[in-house]
Amino acid sequence: MLIDTPRLHQLLEQQQIDSLVLRLGENLLATTGYWPVAGLSCAIQTHTGVTLVIPRREQEFLPSEYSGELFTFEPEYVPDAEAELARLVREHLPAGRAGHDFAYGPLAANNTAGELRLPPKDWYARAVGEGVECSAALAAFRAIKTPAQVERIRRSQRFALRGIQRACEALLQPGIKEIQLAARIEAEIEGQLGDEDSQRVRAFCFVQAGLNSALAGDTISISGSNRLQTGDLVVIELGTVVDGYWSDITRTVSVGASPHQWLLDKVREAQAAAVAALRPGIIGKEADQAARDLLGDLNPYYHHNLGHGVGFAYHEPPFLGRRSEAVLAQGQVVTVEPGVYIKGQAGARWEDNVLITAAGAEVLSRLDE
Repeated sequence: MLIDTPRLHQLLEQQQIDSLVLRLGENLLATTGYWPVAGLSCAIQTHTGVTLVIPRREQEFLPSEYSGELFTFEPEYVPDAEAELARLVREHLPAGRAGHDFAYGPLAANNTAGELRLPPKDWYARAVGEGVECSAALAAFRAIKTPAQVERIRRSQRFALRGIQRACEALLQPGIKEIQLAARIEAEIEGQLGDEDSQRVRAFCFVQAGLNSALAGDTISISGSNRLQTGDLVVIELGTVVDGYWSDITRTVSVGASPHQWLLDKVREAQAAAVAALRPGIIGKEADQAARDLLGDLNPYYHHNLGHGVGFAYHEPPFLGRRSEAVLAQGQVVTVEPGVYIKGQAGARWEDNVLITAAGAEVLSRLDE
């Protein structure tokens, strides 16, 4: 079962709504299994079923598991397409109280990535009327993955790790620019399109090496023209999306033997301690503290959170950090990514995606490394 339909119906009951109108890609994926291409699609969820309204050309991307109603249209000029989509939604929206997903914060990119199309400000009013904003309830729904969804997230991990492995075998050497290694990793991942029945694959990689590796814990990651040198630690931050399902992986590798290997070893020990602490019922800040306890005197150089949810987006709830009160639950997939960054020397981070299980936790990002 790809979609947990009983939980979805429970969401409607809890929100006291008769239908739920969804435009955002992560919400369509989580509730129907369909990942929009152009951002001109809509799902109408009710207590008895689901209706999709999508561009005709996108029918080929419907998952085999989808069994709801389907209506298509021909989008041409985008403003007209938005109006036509609103008209079709109104036409098929059942009577009663409607909810919707109108809330703009960090949103999952679609596979075109260059432009993330958001509904116009007045679209929900035109399509739904007053409606009930249900974004918080939808975020909680997305946080718990079905076993079938976990397998799709696991597939994304495999694509990512194979890309890192193949690119590093080819280019991890002195003289290569950070941006060249990043581009090769993206190409190795996207070149797997068609493998494991994939239809759409994108990768977003950032490489920081040598002194720049100590900047990898900042708010932004940027691959530059800096050239790798023997002994460098190289931090590889990588977001990969395969048919809508995301992985978020970081690896730190070295160009030959590195005098900073001890730093990476310590980070990996901290990550292992945090993974060992994960279980249903643990609070986000407790998981974060497990890594900090292991790092000891290195904590002043560890200045970001332990992790976050991942799967329907690159970053999504729950968030694991020093102030996080989020209670972890079975079926959630979270990143575990401690890092230490000593300016003027080097930085290291190691990030895996971890499934919360009844027994504790399972690392999903495994490949022969």
